[in-house]
Parts: sequence; C-alpha cells; structure tokens
Amino acid sequence: MLLFISVPITVAMWSVLWRIYPGTDQAWLNQPWWYAPASRLLDLVQLGTGLYGGLVLFALSRGSRWIRRPRLATRSLGVLVFASLPITAGLGMLMTYGMDSPNTLHGLPSVVANLVTSAMWAIQLYGATRCVRITRTSLAEAR
Repeated sequence: MLLFISVPITVAMWSVLWRIYPGTDQAWLNQPWWYAPASRLLDLVQLGTGLYGGLVLFALSRGSRWIRRPRLATRSLGVLVFASLPITAGLGMLMTYGMDSPNTLHGLPSVVANLVTSAMWAIQLYGATRCVRITRTSLAEAR
C-alpha cells in the first residue's frame, strides 16, 4: 500500500514543481535528442511500478481467493522496487545534469521536493526489503 501511495505523490509533486518553476527557455530549447525518450521512460517506470503495486495490493486483499501463490506476488513486488529505484535515480540524474545547460531548480521548492522524494524512496526500500525478507524460503522448506 505504501508503494501505491508513494509513487503517485512523487510523480505529481515533481510534475507540479516543473509547471510552477519551469527551466529557462534556453534549457528547454537546447535539449538533447535523448531527453524526451528518457523523460517518457522515467514516467513509464514510475507508472508501471505504482500500477504493479496496486495490482499486488488488490491481489493480496480482494483477489486473495484466486491467487495461488501470494508469496511469489509479494516477492516480485519487492524485486521490482529494488530494480526500479536505481533506474529512476539514474534517469532523474541524467535528465537534470546530463545536458550542457543543466535543467536544475533552485531554491526552497527544489530542496523540499528532493527531501520528500528521498523519504518516499526510503519508504519504498523499507517495503521492498520487507517483501523480500518475509518471502524468503527457509532451508527446511527448500528441502
């Protein structure tokens, strides 16, 4: 449930922030060819992670009578979060600092947004760690 809540909060916060404090015209006009695909990929990774979190949440609550292996759904969600966070961080850094004219935000809104994003990532890492830890098999079960 934390993943299903934290991803949309992060995406919405940054979307609003970029609309209120857009980068300079020079930065937007001189974007490299890869900027738009990287931005879309970042959106897709975040959207996919959030949707999968919602799907697993539904499967483990309302859909629990139809799901045969809840352990697999829980573990796959944890692994997906572990995979998506470095991708999200890398794409975010690339889009911010990978251009000749960095598309950075200055001031308090950027600091607050980065703190909220870090807190959301910490929540996601905590949840992913719990998902993986509670679904690991013991040596007795493996035999």
